[in-house]
Amino acid sequence: MARTYVEQSGQAQRSVASSSAQDAPAGTGAKKVRIHYLTSAYVAKTEDVTLNGTSKVNTVASDIRFIEKFHVIEGAAAAGAIVLYDGTGGGATEVTGIGVGTFDAFLCHHYVPAGKSGYVYGWGASSDDEVKLKLMGRSTYGVNIVDEHWDLVNLMGIATPPGLLIFDRRLVAVPYAEKAYIRATMIPNQTSSTTVRGELLCWEM
Repeated sequence: MARTYVEQSGQAQRSVASSSAQDAPAGTGAKKVRIHYLTSAYVAKTEDVTLNGTSKVNTVASDIRFIEKFHVIEGAAAAGAIVLYDGTGGGATEVTGIGVGTFDAFLCHHYVPAGKSGYVYGWGASSDDEVKLKLMGRSTYGVNIVDEHWDLVNLMGIATPPGLLIFDRRLVAVPYAEKAYIRATMIPNQTSSTTVRGELLCWEM
């Protein structure tokens, strides 16, 4: 992720704004973004938002909770940091965002819609420095929702960065049910800036 991601505890109307006036229909940056989201009932939906520079643009939908994907669908790369806020007025805080000069929030996770199920067939990552990664799932057992570690990988061995560490692990079809939350998380093994690019391979029906 170029920025953060804060999972919301309930569905609500949201808003979007940029730190640059150029992210607008008449600007040189991004003009429109798309929010792929799920409601509290895990119904998958989308909404397109036309940007207005640094002014917040409220979503039409008031049932946005889990963010599956957030990306530019019209214009150029983001001129500023494009932020999806948890509310519509003053004091709203960031849910997730698109970094300057990019097109996507790069969320390496997946929310499983109601009525769907599937399998995780693999995951992988490349890094320019040492990093510890987890493949995590969230499963529902009756009324209980439990976070689980599905796999762990440590990419180690770079003495003088930047370098290149890669792993590509294929799994034996780890099953998941509806309303699961699957994500890859990482912790750098150093305080310096670390760039990690990941993939999550799922098959869903």
